[in-house]
Amino acid sequence: MKVLVRNGDTGLFLKDGSLWTDKAVEARDFGLYSNAIEGVWGMSLKNAEIVLSFGDASLDVRIPLHQGQRGPEPGSL
Repeated sequence: MKVLVRNGDTGLFLKDGSLWTDKAVEARDFGLYSNAIEGVWGMSLKNAEIVLSFGDASLDVRIPLHQGQRGPEPGSL
């Protein structure tokens, strides 16, 4: 399983730094949900999604994060 960050407006996946891609296989794998949350907070992304990717898009789990929604504190999971 990969843990990815996806822009909810464009559908693009975070690749590296401020680079984005439309291919999940090229996206940065954050490894842990909490790491992805920290990445979203650190970049002040708006309308982002955490995607739990299982290699088949039909099995992906998308968790929307909205501006102002912080979710669990890092390290609490």
